[in-house]
Amino acid sequence: MKKLSLRVIAAVLSLLVALSCSVSAFAAEGRYGDVNADGKVNSTDALSVLKHAVGSSYLAEEYLFWADVNADTKINSTDALEILQYAVGKITRFSAEIAIAKPETKEEILALYAETISKAREEIPAYKIKTTTEVFDIEIGTSGPISIMYKPSDLEQMKQDMMTTDVTTNVFRQGTQSALANLPLDSVITDTSKYKSIKCTVLADGNYQLDISFKDEKNPGSETPIVKMLGLPDYAAFKASLENSTENTIVIPTEDGDVTIELDVTVNSLEYKNASISCVVSSTTGEIVSLKVAVDIKNDVKTDLGLLGSMTTVQSVKNTLEYSNFIY
Repeated sequence: MKKLSLRVIAAVLSLLVALSCSVSAFAAEGRYGDVNADGKVNSTDALSVLKHAVGSSYLAEEYLFWADVNADTKINSTDALEILQYAVGKITRFSAEIAIAKPETKEEILALYAETISKAREEIPAYKIKTTTEVFDIEIGTSGPISIMYKPSDLEQMKQDMMTTDVTTNVFRQGTQSALANLPLDSVITDTSKYKSIKCTVLADGNYQLDISFKDEKNPGSETPIVKMLGLPDYAAFKASLENSTENTIVIPTEDGDVTIELDVTVNSLEYKNASISCVVSSTTGEIVSLKVAVDIKNDVKTDLGLLGSMTTVQSVKNTLEYSNFIY
């Protein structure tokens, strides 16, 4: 019996040794960033990882797991930089410790987008924003005496002059009020039936691309998805801003001097079409990597010129906002 007991104990010990060897070959007991097992994460660890990345020296195999602090299965300068940021207190957790599960349902995709935008508004990163405004279609109609004043060729030239594309680029510093003001709104409507489509794609680098397409809206109210999520004016606000503007006058020079004409503006309709959000979210930190917001805006406005008659313009504009170069 004693010999049998010894054999059982020996077998168990052998199994434990084998298991411990297999585990230690994968990852020694430790913590992310501490690649020299001194119980601290500091610039020495960052330098060791950088040397390993460039091949001037190599980490012990059992610490390779803890060196991959962004969990991308590679050990390179990005890991070294993140360890240094942790060492100086710029970050409090490593990317590998904050893995974000892939959203599977439409509700989960909307929730992740909302969390991502809220996170950005809390941390106020630095970023670059490119704004493109393209006037791609205009219809001009006249009635009354003004129809005699302008020939069709004149109206066509006016139309061509108004068909423009403006592109502006701004860079906002981290933590500034201007950066906060120009971030998207973080209001998200959770009713998935109000959207045209909602989907998530896993990119080659492991990050998630969230694509949200909106249903077209004509004369939208204040609680509709495009108005709520993109921060665009609803029909009532747009109508009031044009019809109640103090600048609704034109000055026409004549032989007897300038004549000021009060304009009576009426907004017939406002349409938002082809609106979409495409947001790339880091799968390890939940932070925005890039963001693109696009919408076509079509408005139908009639302007009464008094004795001169009236003019109707139907204008279609494509607005695109592209956010990039995020630094948290």
